[in-house]
Amino acid sequence: MNALRLCKVILPLLLLTGCWSKVEINEQMFVFAIFIDKGEQPDSVEVTLGSPLPNRLSPGKQTGGSNDGTPYTMINKTGNSIPETINAIQRDATRQLDFSHTRVVVISREFAESGIRDVLDWILREPSLNFSSFLLASEGKAKQIAELAPVFEQMPSSVLMRFEVLNNALATTARDCLFGMLGGQGFALTYVNSELKPLLSEKEKLERWTGIEGAALFHKDKMKGVMSEKETKALAWALNHIRKPLYTVTWDGGKSKASVLFINTKAKKELHMTDSGPAFTVKLKGTGDLILLKDSGNRTPVEVNKIITHELEQMIRTDMENALRVTKELGTDVLQFGNMIEAKYPKIWSEFVVNWDDRYKDDIQIDVKTKIMVRHSGASTS
Repeated sequence: MNALRLCKVILPLLLLTGCWSKVEINEQMFVFAIFIDKGEQPDSVEVTLGSPLPNRLSPGKQTGGSNDGTPYTMINKTGNSIPETINAIQRDATRQLDFSHTRVVVISREFAESGIRDVLDWILREPSLNFSSFLLASEGKAKQIAELAPVFEQMPSSVLMRFEVLNNALATTARDCLFGMLGGQGFALTYVNSELKPLLSEKEKLERWTGIEGAALFHKDKMKGVMSEKETKALAWALNHIRKPLYTVTWDGGKSKASVLFINTKAKKELHMTDSGPAFTVKLKGTGDLILLKDSGNRTPVEVNKIITHELEQMIRTDMENALRVTKELGTDVLQFGNMIEAKYPKIWSEFVVNWDDRYKDDIQIDVKTKIMVRHSGASTS
């Protein structure tokens, strides 16, 4: 009995031993964003890390540094590889680098066209980096994106993360890229660009304003081309990554116009075998609210609804077909139809996998079907 009581006293104490290899928060440098460029020397890489400055984030009187500076910093180094460059940054840092809070990795087009296998390999091997981090591609230098003015946010990384979460972006994660590369197929990244603009919030000073330009298409690990913003919106719909897209259609020779904000979108891919081989169907469904209507023909709500629905289905179907055409021309299976064949018909896939790039370009048939419902077409001040 005494032994049992002793165990009851000792066992809870074993849970109070603490962490053996803990690192205090005030000894860590949390990296929120990584920007990767080609270096000036051949086969070199330039890495820029974005991190918040804790002594400038809290309101009121600060305990160090200048109150007039930004609440974040960018540290930049060039080396022969990504691990070597990050190690060089660590040597000069006063805190331990921590990638557990990294949510955005931006890769320049120049670097992406030469292949991002080294980037994905480092992500795969870095234990503290989350596979749910978003990857983006940039038109110019990635470190220029790091210089964007975070007008509504505290840090540039927050702006880029909001692009992926809230806007009509692709929200491609490191996991998605690894699956696409290791599967020998393709993937797409949100493509951003920045330009200098006078911003009212910054007293008309020229600051970098960053926006979405479209999608960067990859085959395996190399960037093959760029898709327009209109086609990217259709592609994001097919990937179930789109959020509240807005479409505007016209008829009567441009005299009538309507805008519809979609509040619910769904996409589904189907595979079926034909005499000529596997064929696919991409089904896009959506429900939207009519937010703008100008009808020169003074039609009834029922007639207007039929016209708007027909025009929307035709527009969305055309955008999706154009997006698929671009992926075929570039030979990148962004929607990863090959995985569907492998899962359902593994024997057929064993024959197709050898020259899947050419088959996807020339032989694979993909049909697009749309089903759109428009609400509130009867609401009018007429």
